[in-house]
Amino acid sequence: MDENEVLTEAEQAALALVRECRSRINSTAGQFDSARIGDVLIRELEYLKHAVSARQIELTARLVTDAKDRLRPETKVAAGWAARVTAVAVGFARRRHPAAAARLVRQAQVLTHEMPSILDAMRAGELGEEQAAILVRETDGLDPAARAQVADEISDRWHRLGDRGLREATRCVVNRLDPDLAQVRAIAAAQDRHVNWRSAPDSMLRLTALLPVREGLACVQALQAADDVAKASAADRGRAMADALVSRVTGRAAGEPAPVDVRVNLMIPIEALIKDASGHLEGYGTIPGHLARDLIAACPDEDGPAVRRIFTAPGHDELIGMESSSRTYRGLLREFITLRDQRCRTPFCESPVKHIDHITPAAEGGKTTAANAEAGCERCNYTKELPGYFVTGGAEKVTHRVGRLTMISTPPRPPGTRRRQPPSGLERHFAEVIWDGFTAPKRE
Repeated sequence: MDENEVLTEAEQAALALVRECRSRINSTAGQFDSARIGDVLIRELEYLKHAVSARQIELTARLVTDAKDRLRPETKVAAGWAARVTAVAVGFARRRHPAAAARLVRQAQVLTHEMPSILDAMRAGELGEEQAAILVRETDGLDPAARAQVADEISDRWHRLGDRGLREATRCVVNRLDPDLAQVRAIAAAQDRHVNWRSAPDSMLRLTALLPVREGLACVQALQAADDVAKASAADRGRAMADALVSRVTGRAAGEPAPVDVRVNLMIPIEALIKDASGHLEGYGTIPGHLARDLIAACPDEDGPAVRRIFTAPGHDELIGMESSSRTYRGLLREFITLRDQRCRTPFCESPVKHIDHITPAAEGGKTTAANAEAGCERCNYTKELPGYFVTGGAEKVTHRVGRLTMISTPPRPPGTRRRQPPSGLERHFAEVIWDGFTAPKRE
């Protein structure tokens, strides 16, 4: 749809103004790079960024209000759907994870309706979006009047405080205004204690734990008291604490490889059966070939990881498809789609896969096939059922649309070597012979 055909003149003018401002800022590159004012320009651009963030916050709160106005009394949808659909649009517009986008929506509502003085400070360049988020988070649980009072009491110094100082100053005022709130929030936060992990660069994994302060400090002190940590120099103490953590959790001595129960999925073109290829490690992501071999070699046979090679068909990089007569994705078909998509397919989410669902719903005639399936996390799978959020297409190109924003999702390319020159006729014939051997039905 042509944007200019459906927007009013005022709407077109607003978009044109913003785009012109961005273009004019970009056009200054190389023209005003004087060393005398370079630092001042950086500061002024930072002020401008804060003002732009304030405008984004205002627009986000307006989107929630407009979504609520569109909700008819007879429409049967879950409470809070307006904020959830708005979070999808904000996530697409700002390239954020859905959970982060939901926080931005809630923050926008608080700042617009309960703490407008913070928005004024952002327009003036005194506060950035991260600092505004700190103030919203630290005043959570207060009524709007108390929140406004907190902002007023620290407004004379927030422009010269760092993030930590702003956080502590806000807590002091909150504790004075509502002494019982801190205890209530601590009890609620303790229910959210958990351990989390995510991949890190260079084949590393970041392991974190959210604990009540007493238990967290007890863990830190226990690691610091370990013999190897106490003997380590200041430069080596961090590594020694990491080794002590691994030793205490796995029961293995420091430096002794611990058995890892993993499944290494090696996705490789069938033409490259004898070539090295990257692997996909479940629960982590893509790993280099040498690490896949090390994981296998480091484990004894009884504890060794299951290794599965998933081949792509000759001539392209797509995994081989499957289908089912069931309305739900189960068994090998479910596992196949999980291996193909690897993570939630909602743009910018990329969370671990929890659900496999139809792109075209089964109720609308969608088939239970790999071509009509996408992997998703629990949150995104439920969110796409809300009014105003549309998901169409096929597995190779899923279109997500909310409001006037459209995003395209494609499955990750199987890890391996880059596309080379087209294989020769002899190489292709050899690959097809091998492929036929894998796909031909076995005789009883």
